[in-house]
Amino acid sequence: MNRIIRYSVTAGLLALSAGLGGCYATMARLSPEIQGHLVNRGRPVSDAQVFIARDEDAGRCGEVPKDAQAPSRGVFKLEETRQPEWVYPNPRYASWTLCIAYQGHTYVGFSMAQLDYPPAQLSLRCDLSLPQRQQAEHSASVYGFCQRI
Repeated sequence: MNRIIRYSVTAGLLALSAGLGGCYATMARLSPEIQGHLVNRGRPVSDAQVFIARDEDAGRCGEVPKDAQAPSRGVFKLEETRQPEWVYPNPRYASWTLCIAYQGHTYVGFSMAQLDYPPAQLSLRCDLSLPQRQQAEHSASVYGFCQRI
């Protein structure tokens, strides 16, 4: 019983000191809700798989997960992903990658890295025939062949 009280008091003090320092727990957005059109030379692509990379490194896709989505007539929609995390008063670095598996290859469609949370929603047009490119958008670094619409 004494051990339970001691652990409870210790946990309470840790939570209090974390709160006094300005950090708190939240469900942080890891990737936005994404609506998009997937085409290849202007024709809708339906025999592909679209997913958000599970890898922590921006710009890398890895294995195709079982829950990858197949576009219907080239149209896809991915829900935002969230996870619990501690938020501190200093800036947060976030990165995520939209991957497209098509005809035995996996491509980086859109990868974003920035000092902030990802946007809540994003609309993209992805043309598999376009080259991948790197650019900067405000405070974010963006890579891939998908374009914002």
